[in-house]
Parts: sequence; structure tokens; C-alpha cells
Amino acid sequence: MRKADAGDANRVAQIHICGWRDAYGNILDPEFLENFAEGERRNHWQSELTVARKDQTIFVMDNQGELTGFICVKLKEDAVWGTYIDSLHVSATARGQGTGKALLQKAAQWIMEKDADSPIYLWVFEDNSRAIAFYQRLGGDIVEQATSEMPFSRGAPALRIAWKSPDRLLEALYESAS
Repeated sequence: MRKADAGDANRVAQIHICGWRDAYGNILDPEFLENFAEGERRNHWQSELTVARKDQTIFVMDNQGELTGFICVKLKEDAVWGTYIDSLHVSATARGQGTGKALLQKAAQWIMEKDADSPIYLWVFEDNSRAIAFYQRLGGDIVEQATSEMPFSRGAPALRIAWKSPDRLLEALYESAS
């Protein structure tokens, strides 16, 4: 695992798109997924990985040059909910092998170093039962339901999942490993 750099943008975008098509095929606008998502995600990650920000980090799981997952974390994104896990995506071939947990652990450790008291949250579509179950197994609590403001989501219901601190997330990760 390592910190992502600008050279990773296309591979990160590809993992992101594959994840969207797999998990959100019935949620996101099909025309967007088919015709526009790849370019949009490529531009997005090129921008995110080109501009250095002290309040954001992106880690990638790198298996001898093959990226199998990534996580993007934004410190103090919300005054109430704290640090935002903006994206966590794992390639289909790496699912169930601990990649998501390893990425979350690295992110939680980074958050601990930067702001140990920060709560952590993320948004997940209500129809993404696999992801919701994963986060709940790791101690995440569903704290809010809202309508997604994500473009092309067609107002799908989304859930905010939160942890009170990086310590809580790390404890749950360690417990799940034993």
C-alpha cells in the first residue's frame, strides 16, 4: 500500500468506474455510466491527484504495479460529522481478500495522526447492501438517511454511516481480524 500520485489517476478512475457499474448499475443513470462516467472519473482523479492538499489523502493498494483498490479521505470535511471517506473502491478480483479493510486501516491511522478526535463518516447508497453490511461489521452506525445529491444518481436514497473516532474504527478492524 502506498500514497497515490498523479500517475495513478487512470487506474484509480478505472477501479472507480468498475465499482460504480457493479454496485450502482441500477442506481446511477445508465446513459451516464455507459457514455460519460469514464471521462468524468478520469478528469476527477487527475485533478484530485495533481493538486496537493494537506487535508486530504488518497491511498492505493498496489500489488506489484497492479492497483486493486483505493481510498480517498478528507479531514474535517463536515463541522459535525468530521472526516469524510469520500471513496473506497476495491477491484472485483480483490474483493473478499482484506483489501477494503487494509485501506480503511491505513486511512484510520492517517486520521489518528492528523486529528485523533475526529469522527469519521461516509455516504453509501441504500441499495448497496454489500457495502452497508461491510461497514456495519466494522462498527459503523447508520446515523442518517438522505436523498443523494450526487449527479446522475437520480435522487437515490443514501445512508450516512459514521464512527465516533478513528480509534473506534481501528478497534473494529483489529477485532474483525482476530
